[in-house]
Amino acid sequence: MVADLDGFLYGVICSTVTIPSEEWMPLAIGGDPESVPRLVLSNIADLHMGIAQDLVADPTIVEPIFWQAHEGHVIAMDWCEGVMQAVALRLK
Repeated sequence: MVADLDGFLYGVICSTVTIPSEEWMPLAIGGDPESVPRLVLSNIADLHMGIAQDLVADPTIVEPIFWQAHEGHVIAMDWCEGVMQAVALRLK
C-alpha cells in the first residue's frame, strides 16, 4: 500500500547507514524487480528521491502519506509499519 511504501522509504532514507536500492527495492515491491514493469520501479525511485530531496532541503518537515478514515481521523499505523520494516534492515 502507498502509506506502507512511503513509511518504508522514509525509514530507508533516514537510516544511519546507506542501504543500497538492490537490497530495499525487492522488499518495497514484494518480489523480484525484474518481474515488475519499469514504470513502477521508476515511480518508486522517484518517490525515494523526492523524499530524500525534501529532507535535505528542510529536515524539520516530514510529510508522510497517511490513510484517513471515513470519520476523518488519521490512520498512521501502516506508515509506521513501513518505517519499522526499514529499521529491521539495520537493527544494529
